[in-house]
Amino acid sequence: MNVEKKVTSSILLLLVFFKLFAQSIPVVPLSLDDDIRVLQLQGKISANYSLTIRPLYFTKKFTPDTFFALIASDKKTPLKEASHSFWGKFGKLSLLPTTVLTKYNSHHPYGWNDGAMIPAKGFQSIFSTGVYAELGPLSIQLKPEFLNASNQAYEITDAFGTLPTKKVKRFFPGQSSVRLNGGPVSLGLSSENLWWGPGQFSSLMMSNNAPGFLHLTFNSRKPLKTPVGLFEWQVISGKLEDDSDLDAPIEVRNLWSYRFVFGSNSIYRGDWKYINAMTFSYQPSFLKGIYVGFSRQYSGLSKYVLDSTKNRGFVNEYLPVFSKLFKSKLVNEDSKGWDQLANIFFRALLPKANAEFYVEYGWNDHSFNERDFIMTPVHSSSFLAGFKKGIKFSDDKWLFLNGEVTHMEQTPDYLVRWAGSWYEHYQGTGYSNANQIMGVGAGFGSNLQVFSATLNNGYNKIGILLERVQREPNTHTARWTDLSYGFTGQKKINKLLMAWRLSGVESKNYAWKQDASRFNFFGMLSLNYYW
Repeated sequence: MNVEKKVTSSILLLLVFFKLFAQSIPVVPLSLDDDIRVLQLQGKISANYSLTIRPLYFTKKFTPDTFFALIASDKKTPLKEASHSFWGKFGKLSLLPTTVLTKYNSHHPYGWNDGAMIPAKGFQSIFSTGVYAELGPLSIQLKPEFLNASNQAYEITDAFGTLPTKKVKRFFPGQSSVRLNGGPVSLGLSSENLWWGPGQFSSLMMSNNAPGFLHLTFNSRKPLKTPVGLFEWQVISGKLEDDSDLDAPIEVRNLWSYRFVFGSNSIYRGDWKYINAMTFSYQPSFLKGIYVGFSRQYSGLSKYVLDSTKNRGFVNEYLPVFSKLFKSKLVNEDSKGWDQLANIFFRALLPKANAEFYVEYGWNDHSFNERDFIMTPVHSSSFLAGFKKGIKFSDDKWLFLNGEVTHMEQTPDYLVRWAGSWYEHYQGTGYSNANQIMGVGAGFGSNLQVFSATLNNGYNKIGILLERVQREPNTHTARWTDLSYGFTGQKKINKLLMAWRLSGVESKNYAWKQDASRFNFFGMLSLNYYW
């Protein structure tokens, strides 16, 4: 009996030692994920977090109820987590919010960073709900998503006329994960959407523009403190799958269908892509609020990549992000069929000014050697830069000004050395999952400028949002430019959190046809019920 008691006590002590929440703040559209930045600029959450690797995970000290209370304005009732502890608080069971997200386009597909939604005309909706459970180091989060899209036919080009489409109904694993957590680190299997980099509206490397994909992950749960500073990281290996439905629009191919691009017998149909990627962020101990980092990813069709790398060692086969940077240091690199991206980023938090600014710079292909990089560092490059500034009117009322510029158009050196469009280097289907770009959703090779002003009062918000998109200007005589202007808002009604965006979109030279002007009404509505 004494032995049994000792074993039981040891197990309980182990669970106490490993106790760490793995529930996340999901990176989904029109959600509380946007409030993390606001709280940091207000000085309500720690500057230790770089916010360049998301989703952000709750901890023992930073719980869902703590997060909800920080957002709430004075004398207003915050949202609450519906949870139950058991086995002396060694276990936990929570009901996750039920979400209905609806999107509408009146003329043609528009809008990005919308997860499982497809580029389509008409109405589409995502329904999601779930549960979260943990027992010591083990955590399970189940939040699948169901998509229902009318996917109406829309005008695309003179050559193709009206694109034929059909209704789409699909299930996705959504924001789900199974993890083992210990101290500041976690190892798990996940399908959650990821966001890498400092951007507010776009990310060159990883965003929530496409549905989440199944991946193995080894990542930090919170900043790892060392004498030289704070470190955060994530390394993933996963499976990307494009939709080979002949009527499915392909975002990386200018909203054409699979049929028009690859044909019914294409080698790209039915194959999946392997992805290995990593990101790393560092905050020096002597520079509080300064974050620097880098990301790297390899992806490619499994039939080419995995076959071509056999017998080359485990790292070369499955973890190429840890291989050497320059092609000259590698063997027959181009024959492996990898599609590669790399970037560096910088974010500066200015707490006294309630502001931040950031820059992200990336390359769509790595250089042959050091000389190649020094001679043409801008080859196949892209960048984004932005800022966020808070103006305090009272403890509850704040005005936030936000701006961001993303440039993916080829640099002038394409005149002597063609680099191709961003997200389309080696593989025909590009850097995509479910036919949607994994990074900047405005379109490959496009330029994007965004400005917004939002008045915040706790959970309630009202604002304006302006966008300008130049779609792949390098390869067409007529410049297809979208000008979007609209309103955003959020309102809490008891346990219901409602958020919306309503915009008018004027498309000049639509589908690169000279003098073709089209107007599109774009709207999104999110309803989240917290049990």
